[in-house]
Amino acid sequence: MIDTFKVILIGDPCVGKSNLFKRCVENTFTEEYQKTMGCSVSMKTININEEGIKFQLWDTLGGFAIKHTFQLLEPTSDVRQQHW
Repeated sequence: MIDTFKVILIGDPCVGKSNLFKRCVENTFTEEYQKTMGCSVSMKTININEEGIKFQLWDTLGGFAIKHTFQLLEPTSDVRQQHW
């Protein structure tokens, strides 16, 4: 049986979430900034100790969407509230 883990990349805009996503999925890197529209999702399977581990990677847009994601996940969280 292959274990599956969901990895959601969240953070402020322009910090490199999409480049980290592309490095993990496609093993590429670009210095050019391209705004993420909505969300990108991809699967990546790696073998560790001869066992497969599947990652479902989510690349999200930054900024406004993060505030609401934190509010949904942790309604009492004041993480980065002053910034927003």
